[in-house]
Amino acid sequence: MTFVSLPIIFGNLIGGQFFASIFFLLLVIAALTSAISMLELFVAWLHEKFYIARLKAAFLMGVLVWFVGVAVLLSFNHWDSDIVLGLNFFEVLDSLTSLILLPIGAILLSILVAWFIPHAMLQNEMITKRLSHFQWWYKVLKYISIPAMVIITVAGWIGV
Repeated sequence: MTFVSLPIIFGNLIGGQFFASIFFLLLVIAALTSAISMLELFVAWLHEKFYIARLKAAFLMGVLVWFVGVAVLLSFNHWDSDIVLGLNFFEVLDSLTSLILLPIGAILLSILVAWFIPHAMLQNEMITKRLSHFQWWYKVLKYISIPAMVIITVAGWIGV
């Protein structure tokens, strides 16, 4: 929608080129800051685990991410061949993240919250201080949401 519909909308506005330029500049800044914050996890890990200087670790991770990005871009034209199960490199990464990593991450995080974090700690962190709202939320998370996420994820994997 961002790169298909919004340019049409901006094209029909008075001063749309100006607003489109500002919007897409802010979008680039938002993307860069998000990428930097995600990269920081790996930079800190390299720095602490292997005692690599932060600048060198950031450079290494940046180069690695750049090469993966180039490979993804090339999968749209020059490398548009089947790599795994009839999918190109972009489709493999997209399937890996959307069908495996995100659902499993959500399920594991929900299990952590529902079954391992102390009940009192969760209740203190809730915005609402009404016990009935917390109890309802906690039971739904524990007994409905987690099984539902597992069922939906498995159904998506087997193609139901």
